[in-house]
Amino acid sequence: MPILPSKKPTIDVKNDRDSDDVILGVFFWGYIISAIIFSIWLVNVSGLPGVGIKWGIILAFAVPSGIIYLLDKFLEIDYDITKEWGNIIDFEGKIGRTSFWLFFLFTVLHGEIALVILDYFISEAVSYPYSSLLNYSNIFLCFSIIPVLSLGSKRLHDTGRSGWWQLLYLTIIGIIVLIIFWSQKSKNIEKDPKVSNVKPENVIDELNKLNQLHKEGILSDGEFKKAKEKLLR
Repeated sequence: MPILPSKKPTIDVKNDRDSDDVILGVFFWGYIISAIIFSIWLVNVSGLPGVGIKWGIILAFAVPSGIIYLLDKFLEIDYDITKEWGNIIDFEGKIGRTSFWLFFLFTVLHGEIALVILDYFISEAVSYPYSSLLNYSNIFLCFSIIPVLSLGSKRLHDTGRSGWWQLLYLTIIGIIVLIIFWSQKSKNIEKDPKVSNVKPENVIDELNKLNQLHKEGILSDGEFKKAKEKLLR
């Protein structure tokens, strides 16, 4: 009986991306729901006007989101940033500067500035149990710390460094060093990723494959455009 060649395992890229979206959604909606529950509890315990808290939360989201949106338009980003983030609880892989800094900027504007200001005004208006621990900024911290560390690790990998450099967080002043590392260009030792290594006679076959992946929705418009440009160089 002839021995049939074993079929090579294939990676379902689309399912992986769906899984990444689910994980991102769990963190995002987990934070939203937790903030809403905390708001309801805070209004009942403190007697603060719910309208004021509601508008405070809306502004805390709207201002950072508006800034990120304007930066997105200014930088003319033509790809899905959340796809480049990948699995936000996976510390492997790499991520580019733009995608990392937009996420990091939103985290700082929302969690470290907007929500801290909101917490300050609430604490000035009324005292409530465990106010030093139970507040909007700490709730956001609980849901953002893993994604921040994950993407920070990927950005370090992209510069040719280990993700363990993030232990510099513990020194406080080491954050300055991390910012310098995160700001550096991608380190591509093997080859320039912008230059295609596909042989001319295989270009048509590769283009057909890209078109098929694009039609099936595996590649977004931005990813398809970038892959096509790289192939035709």
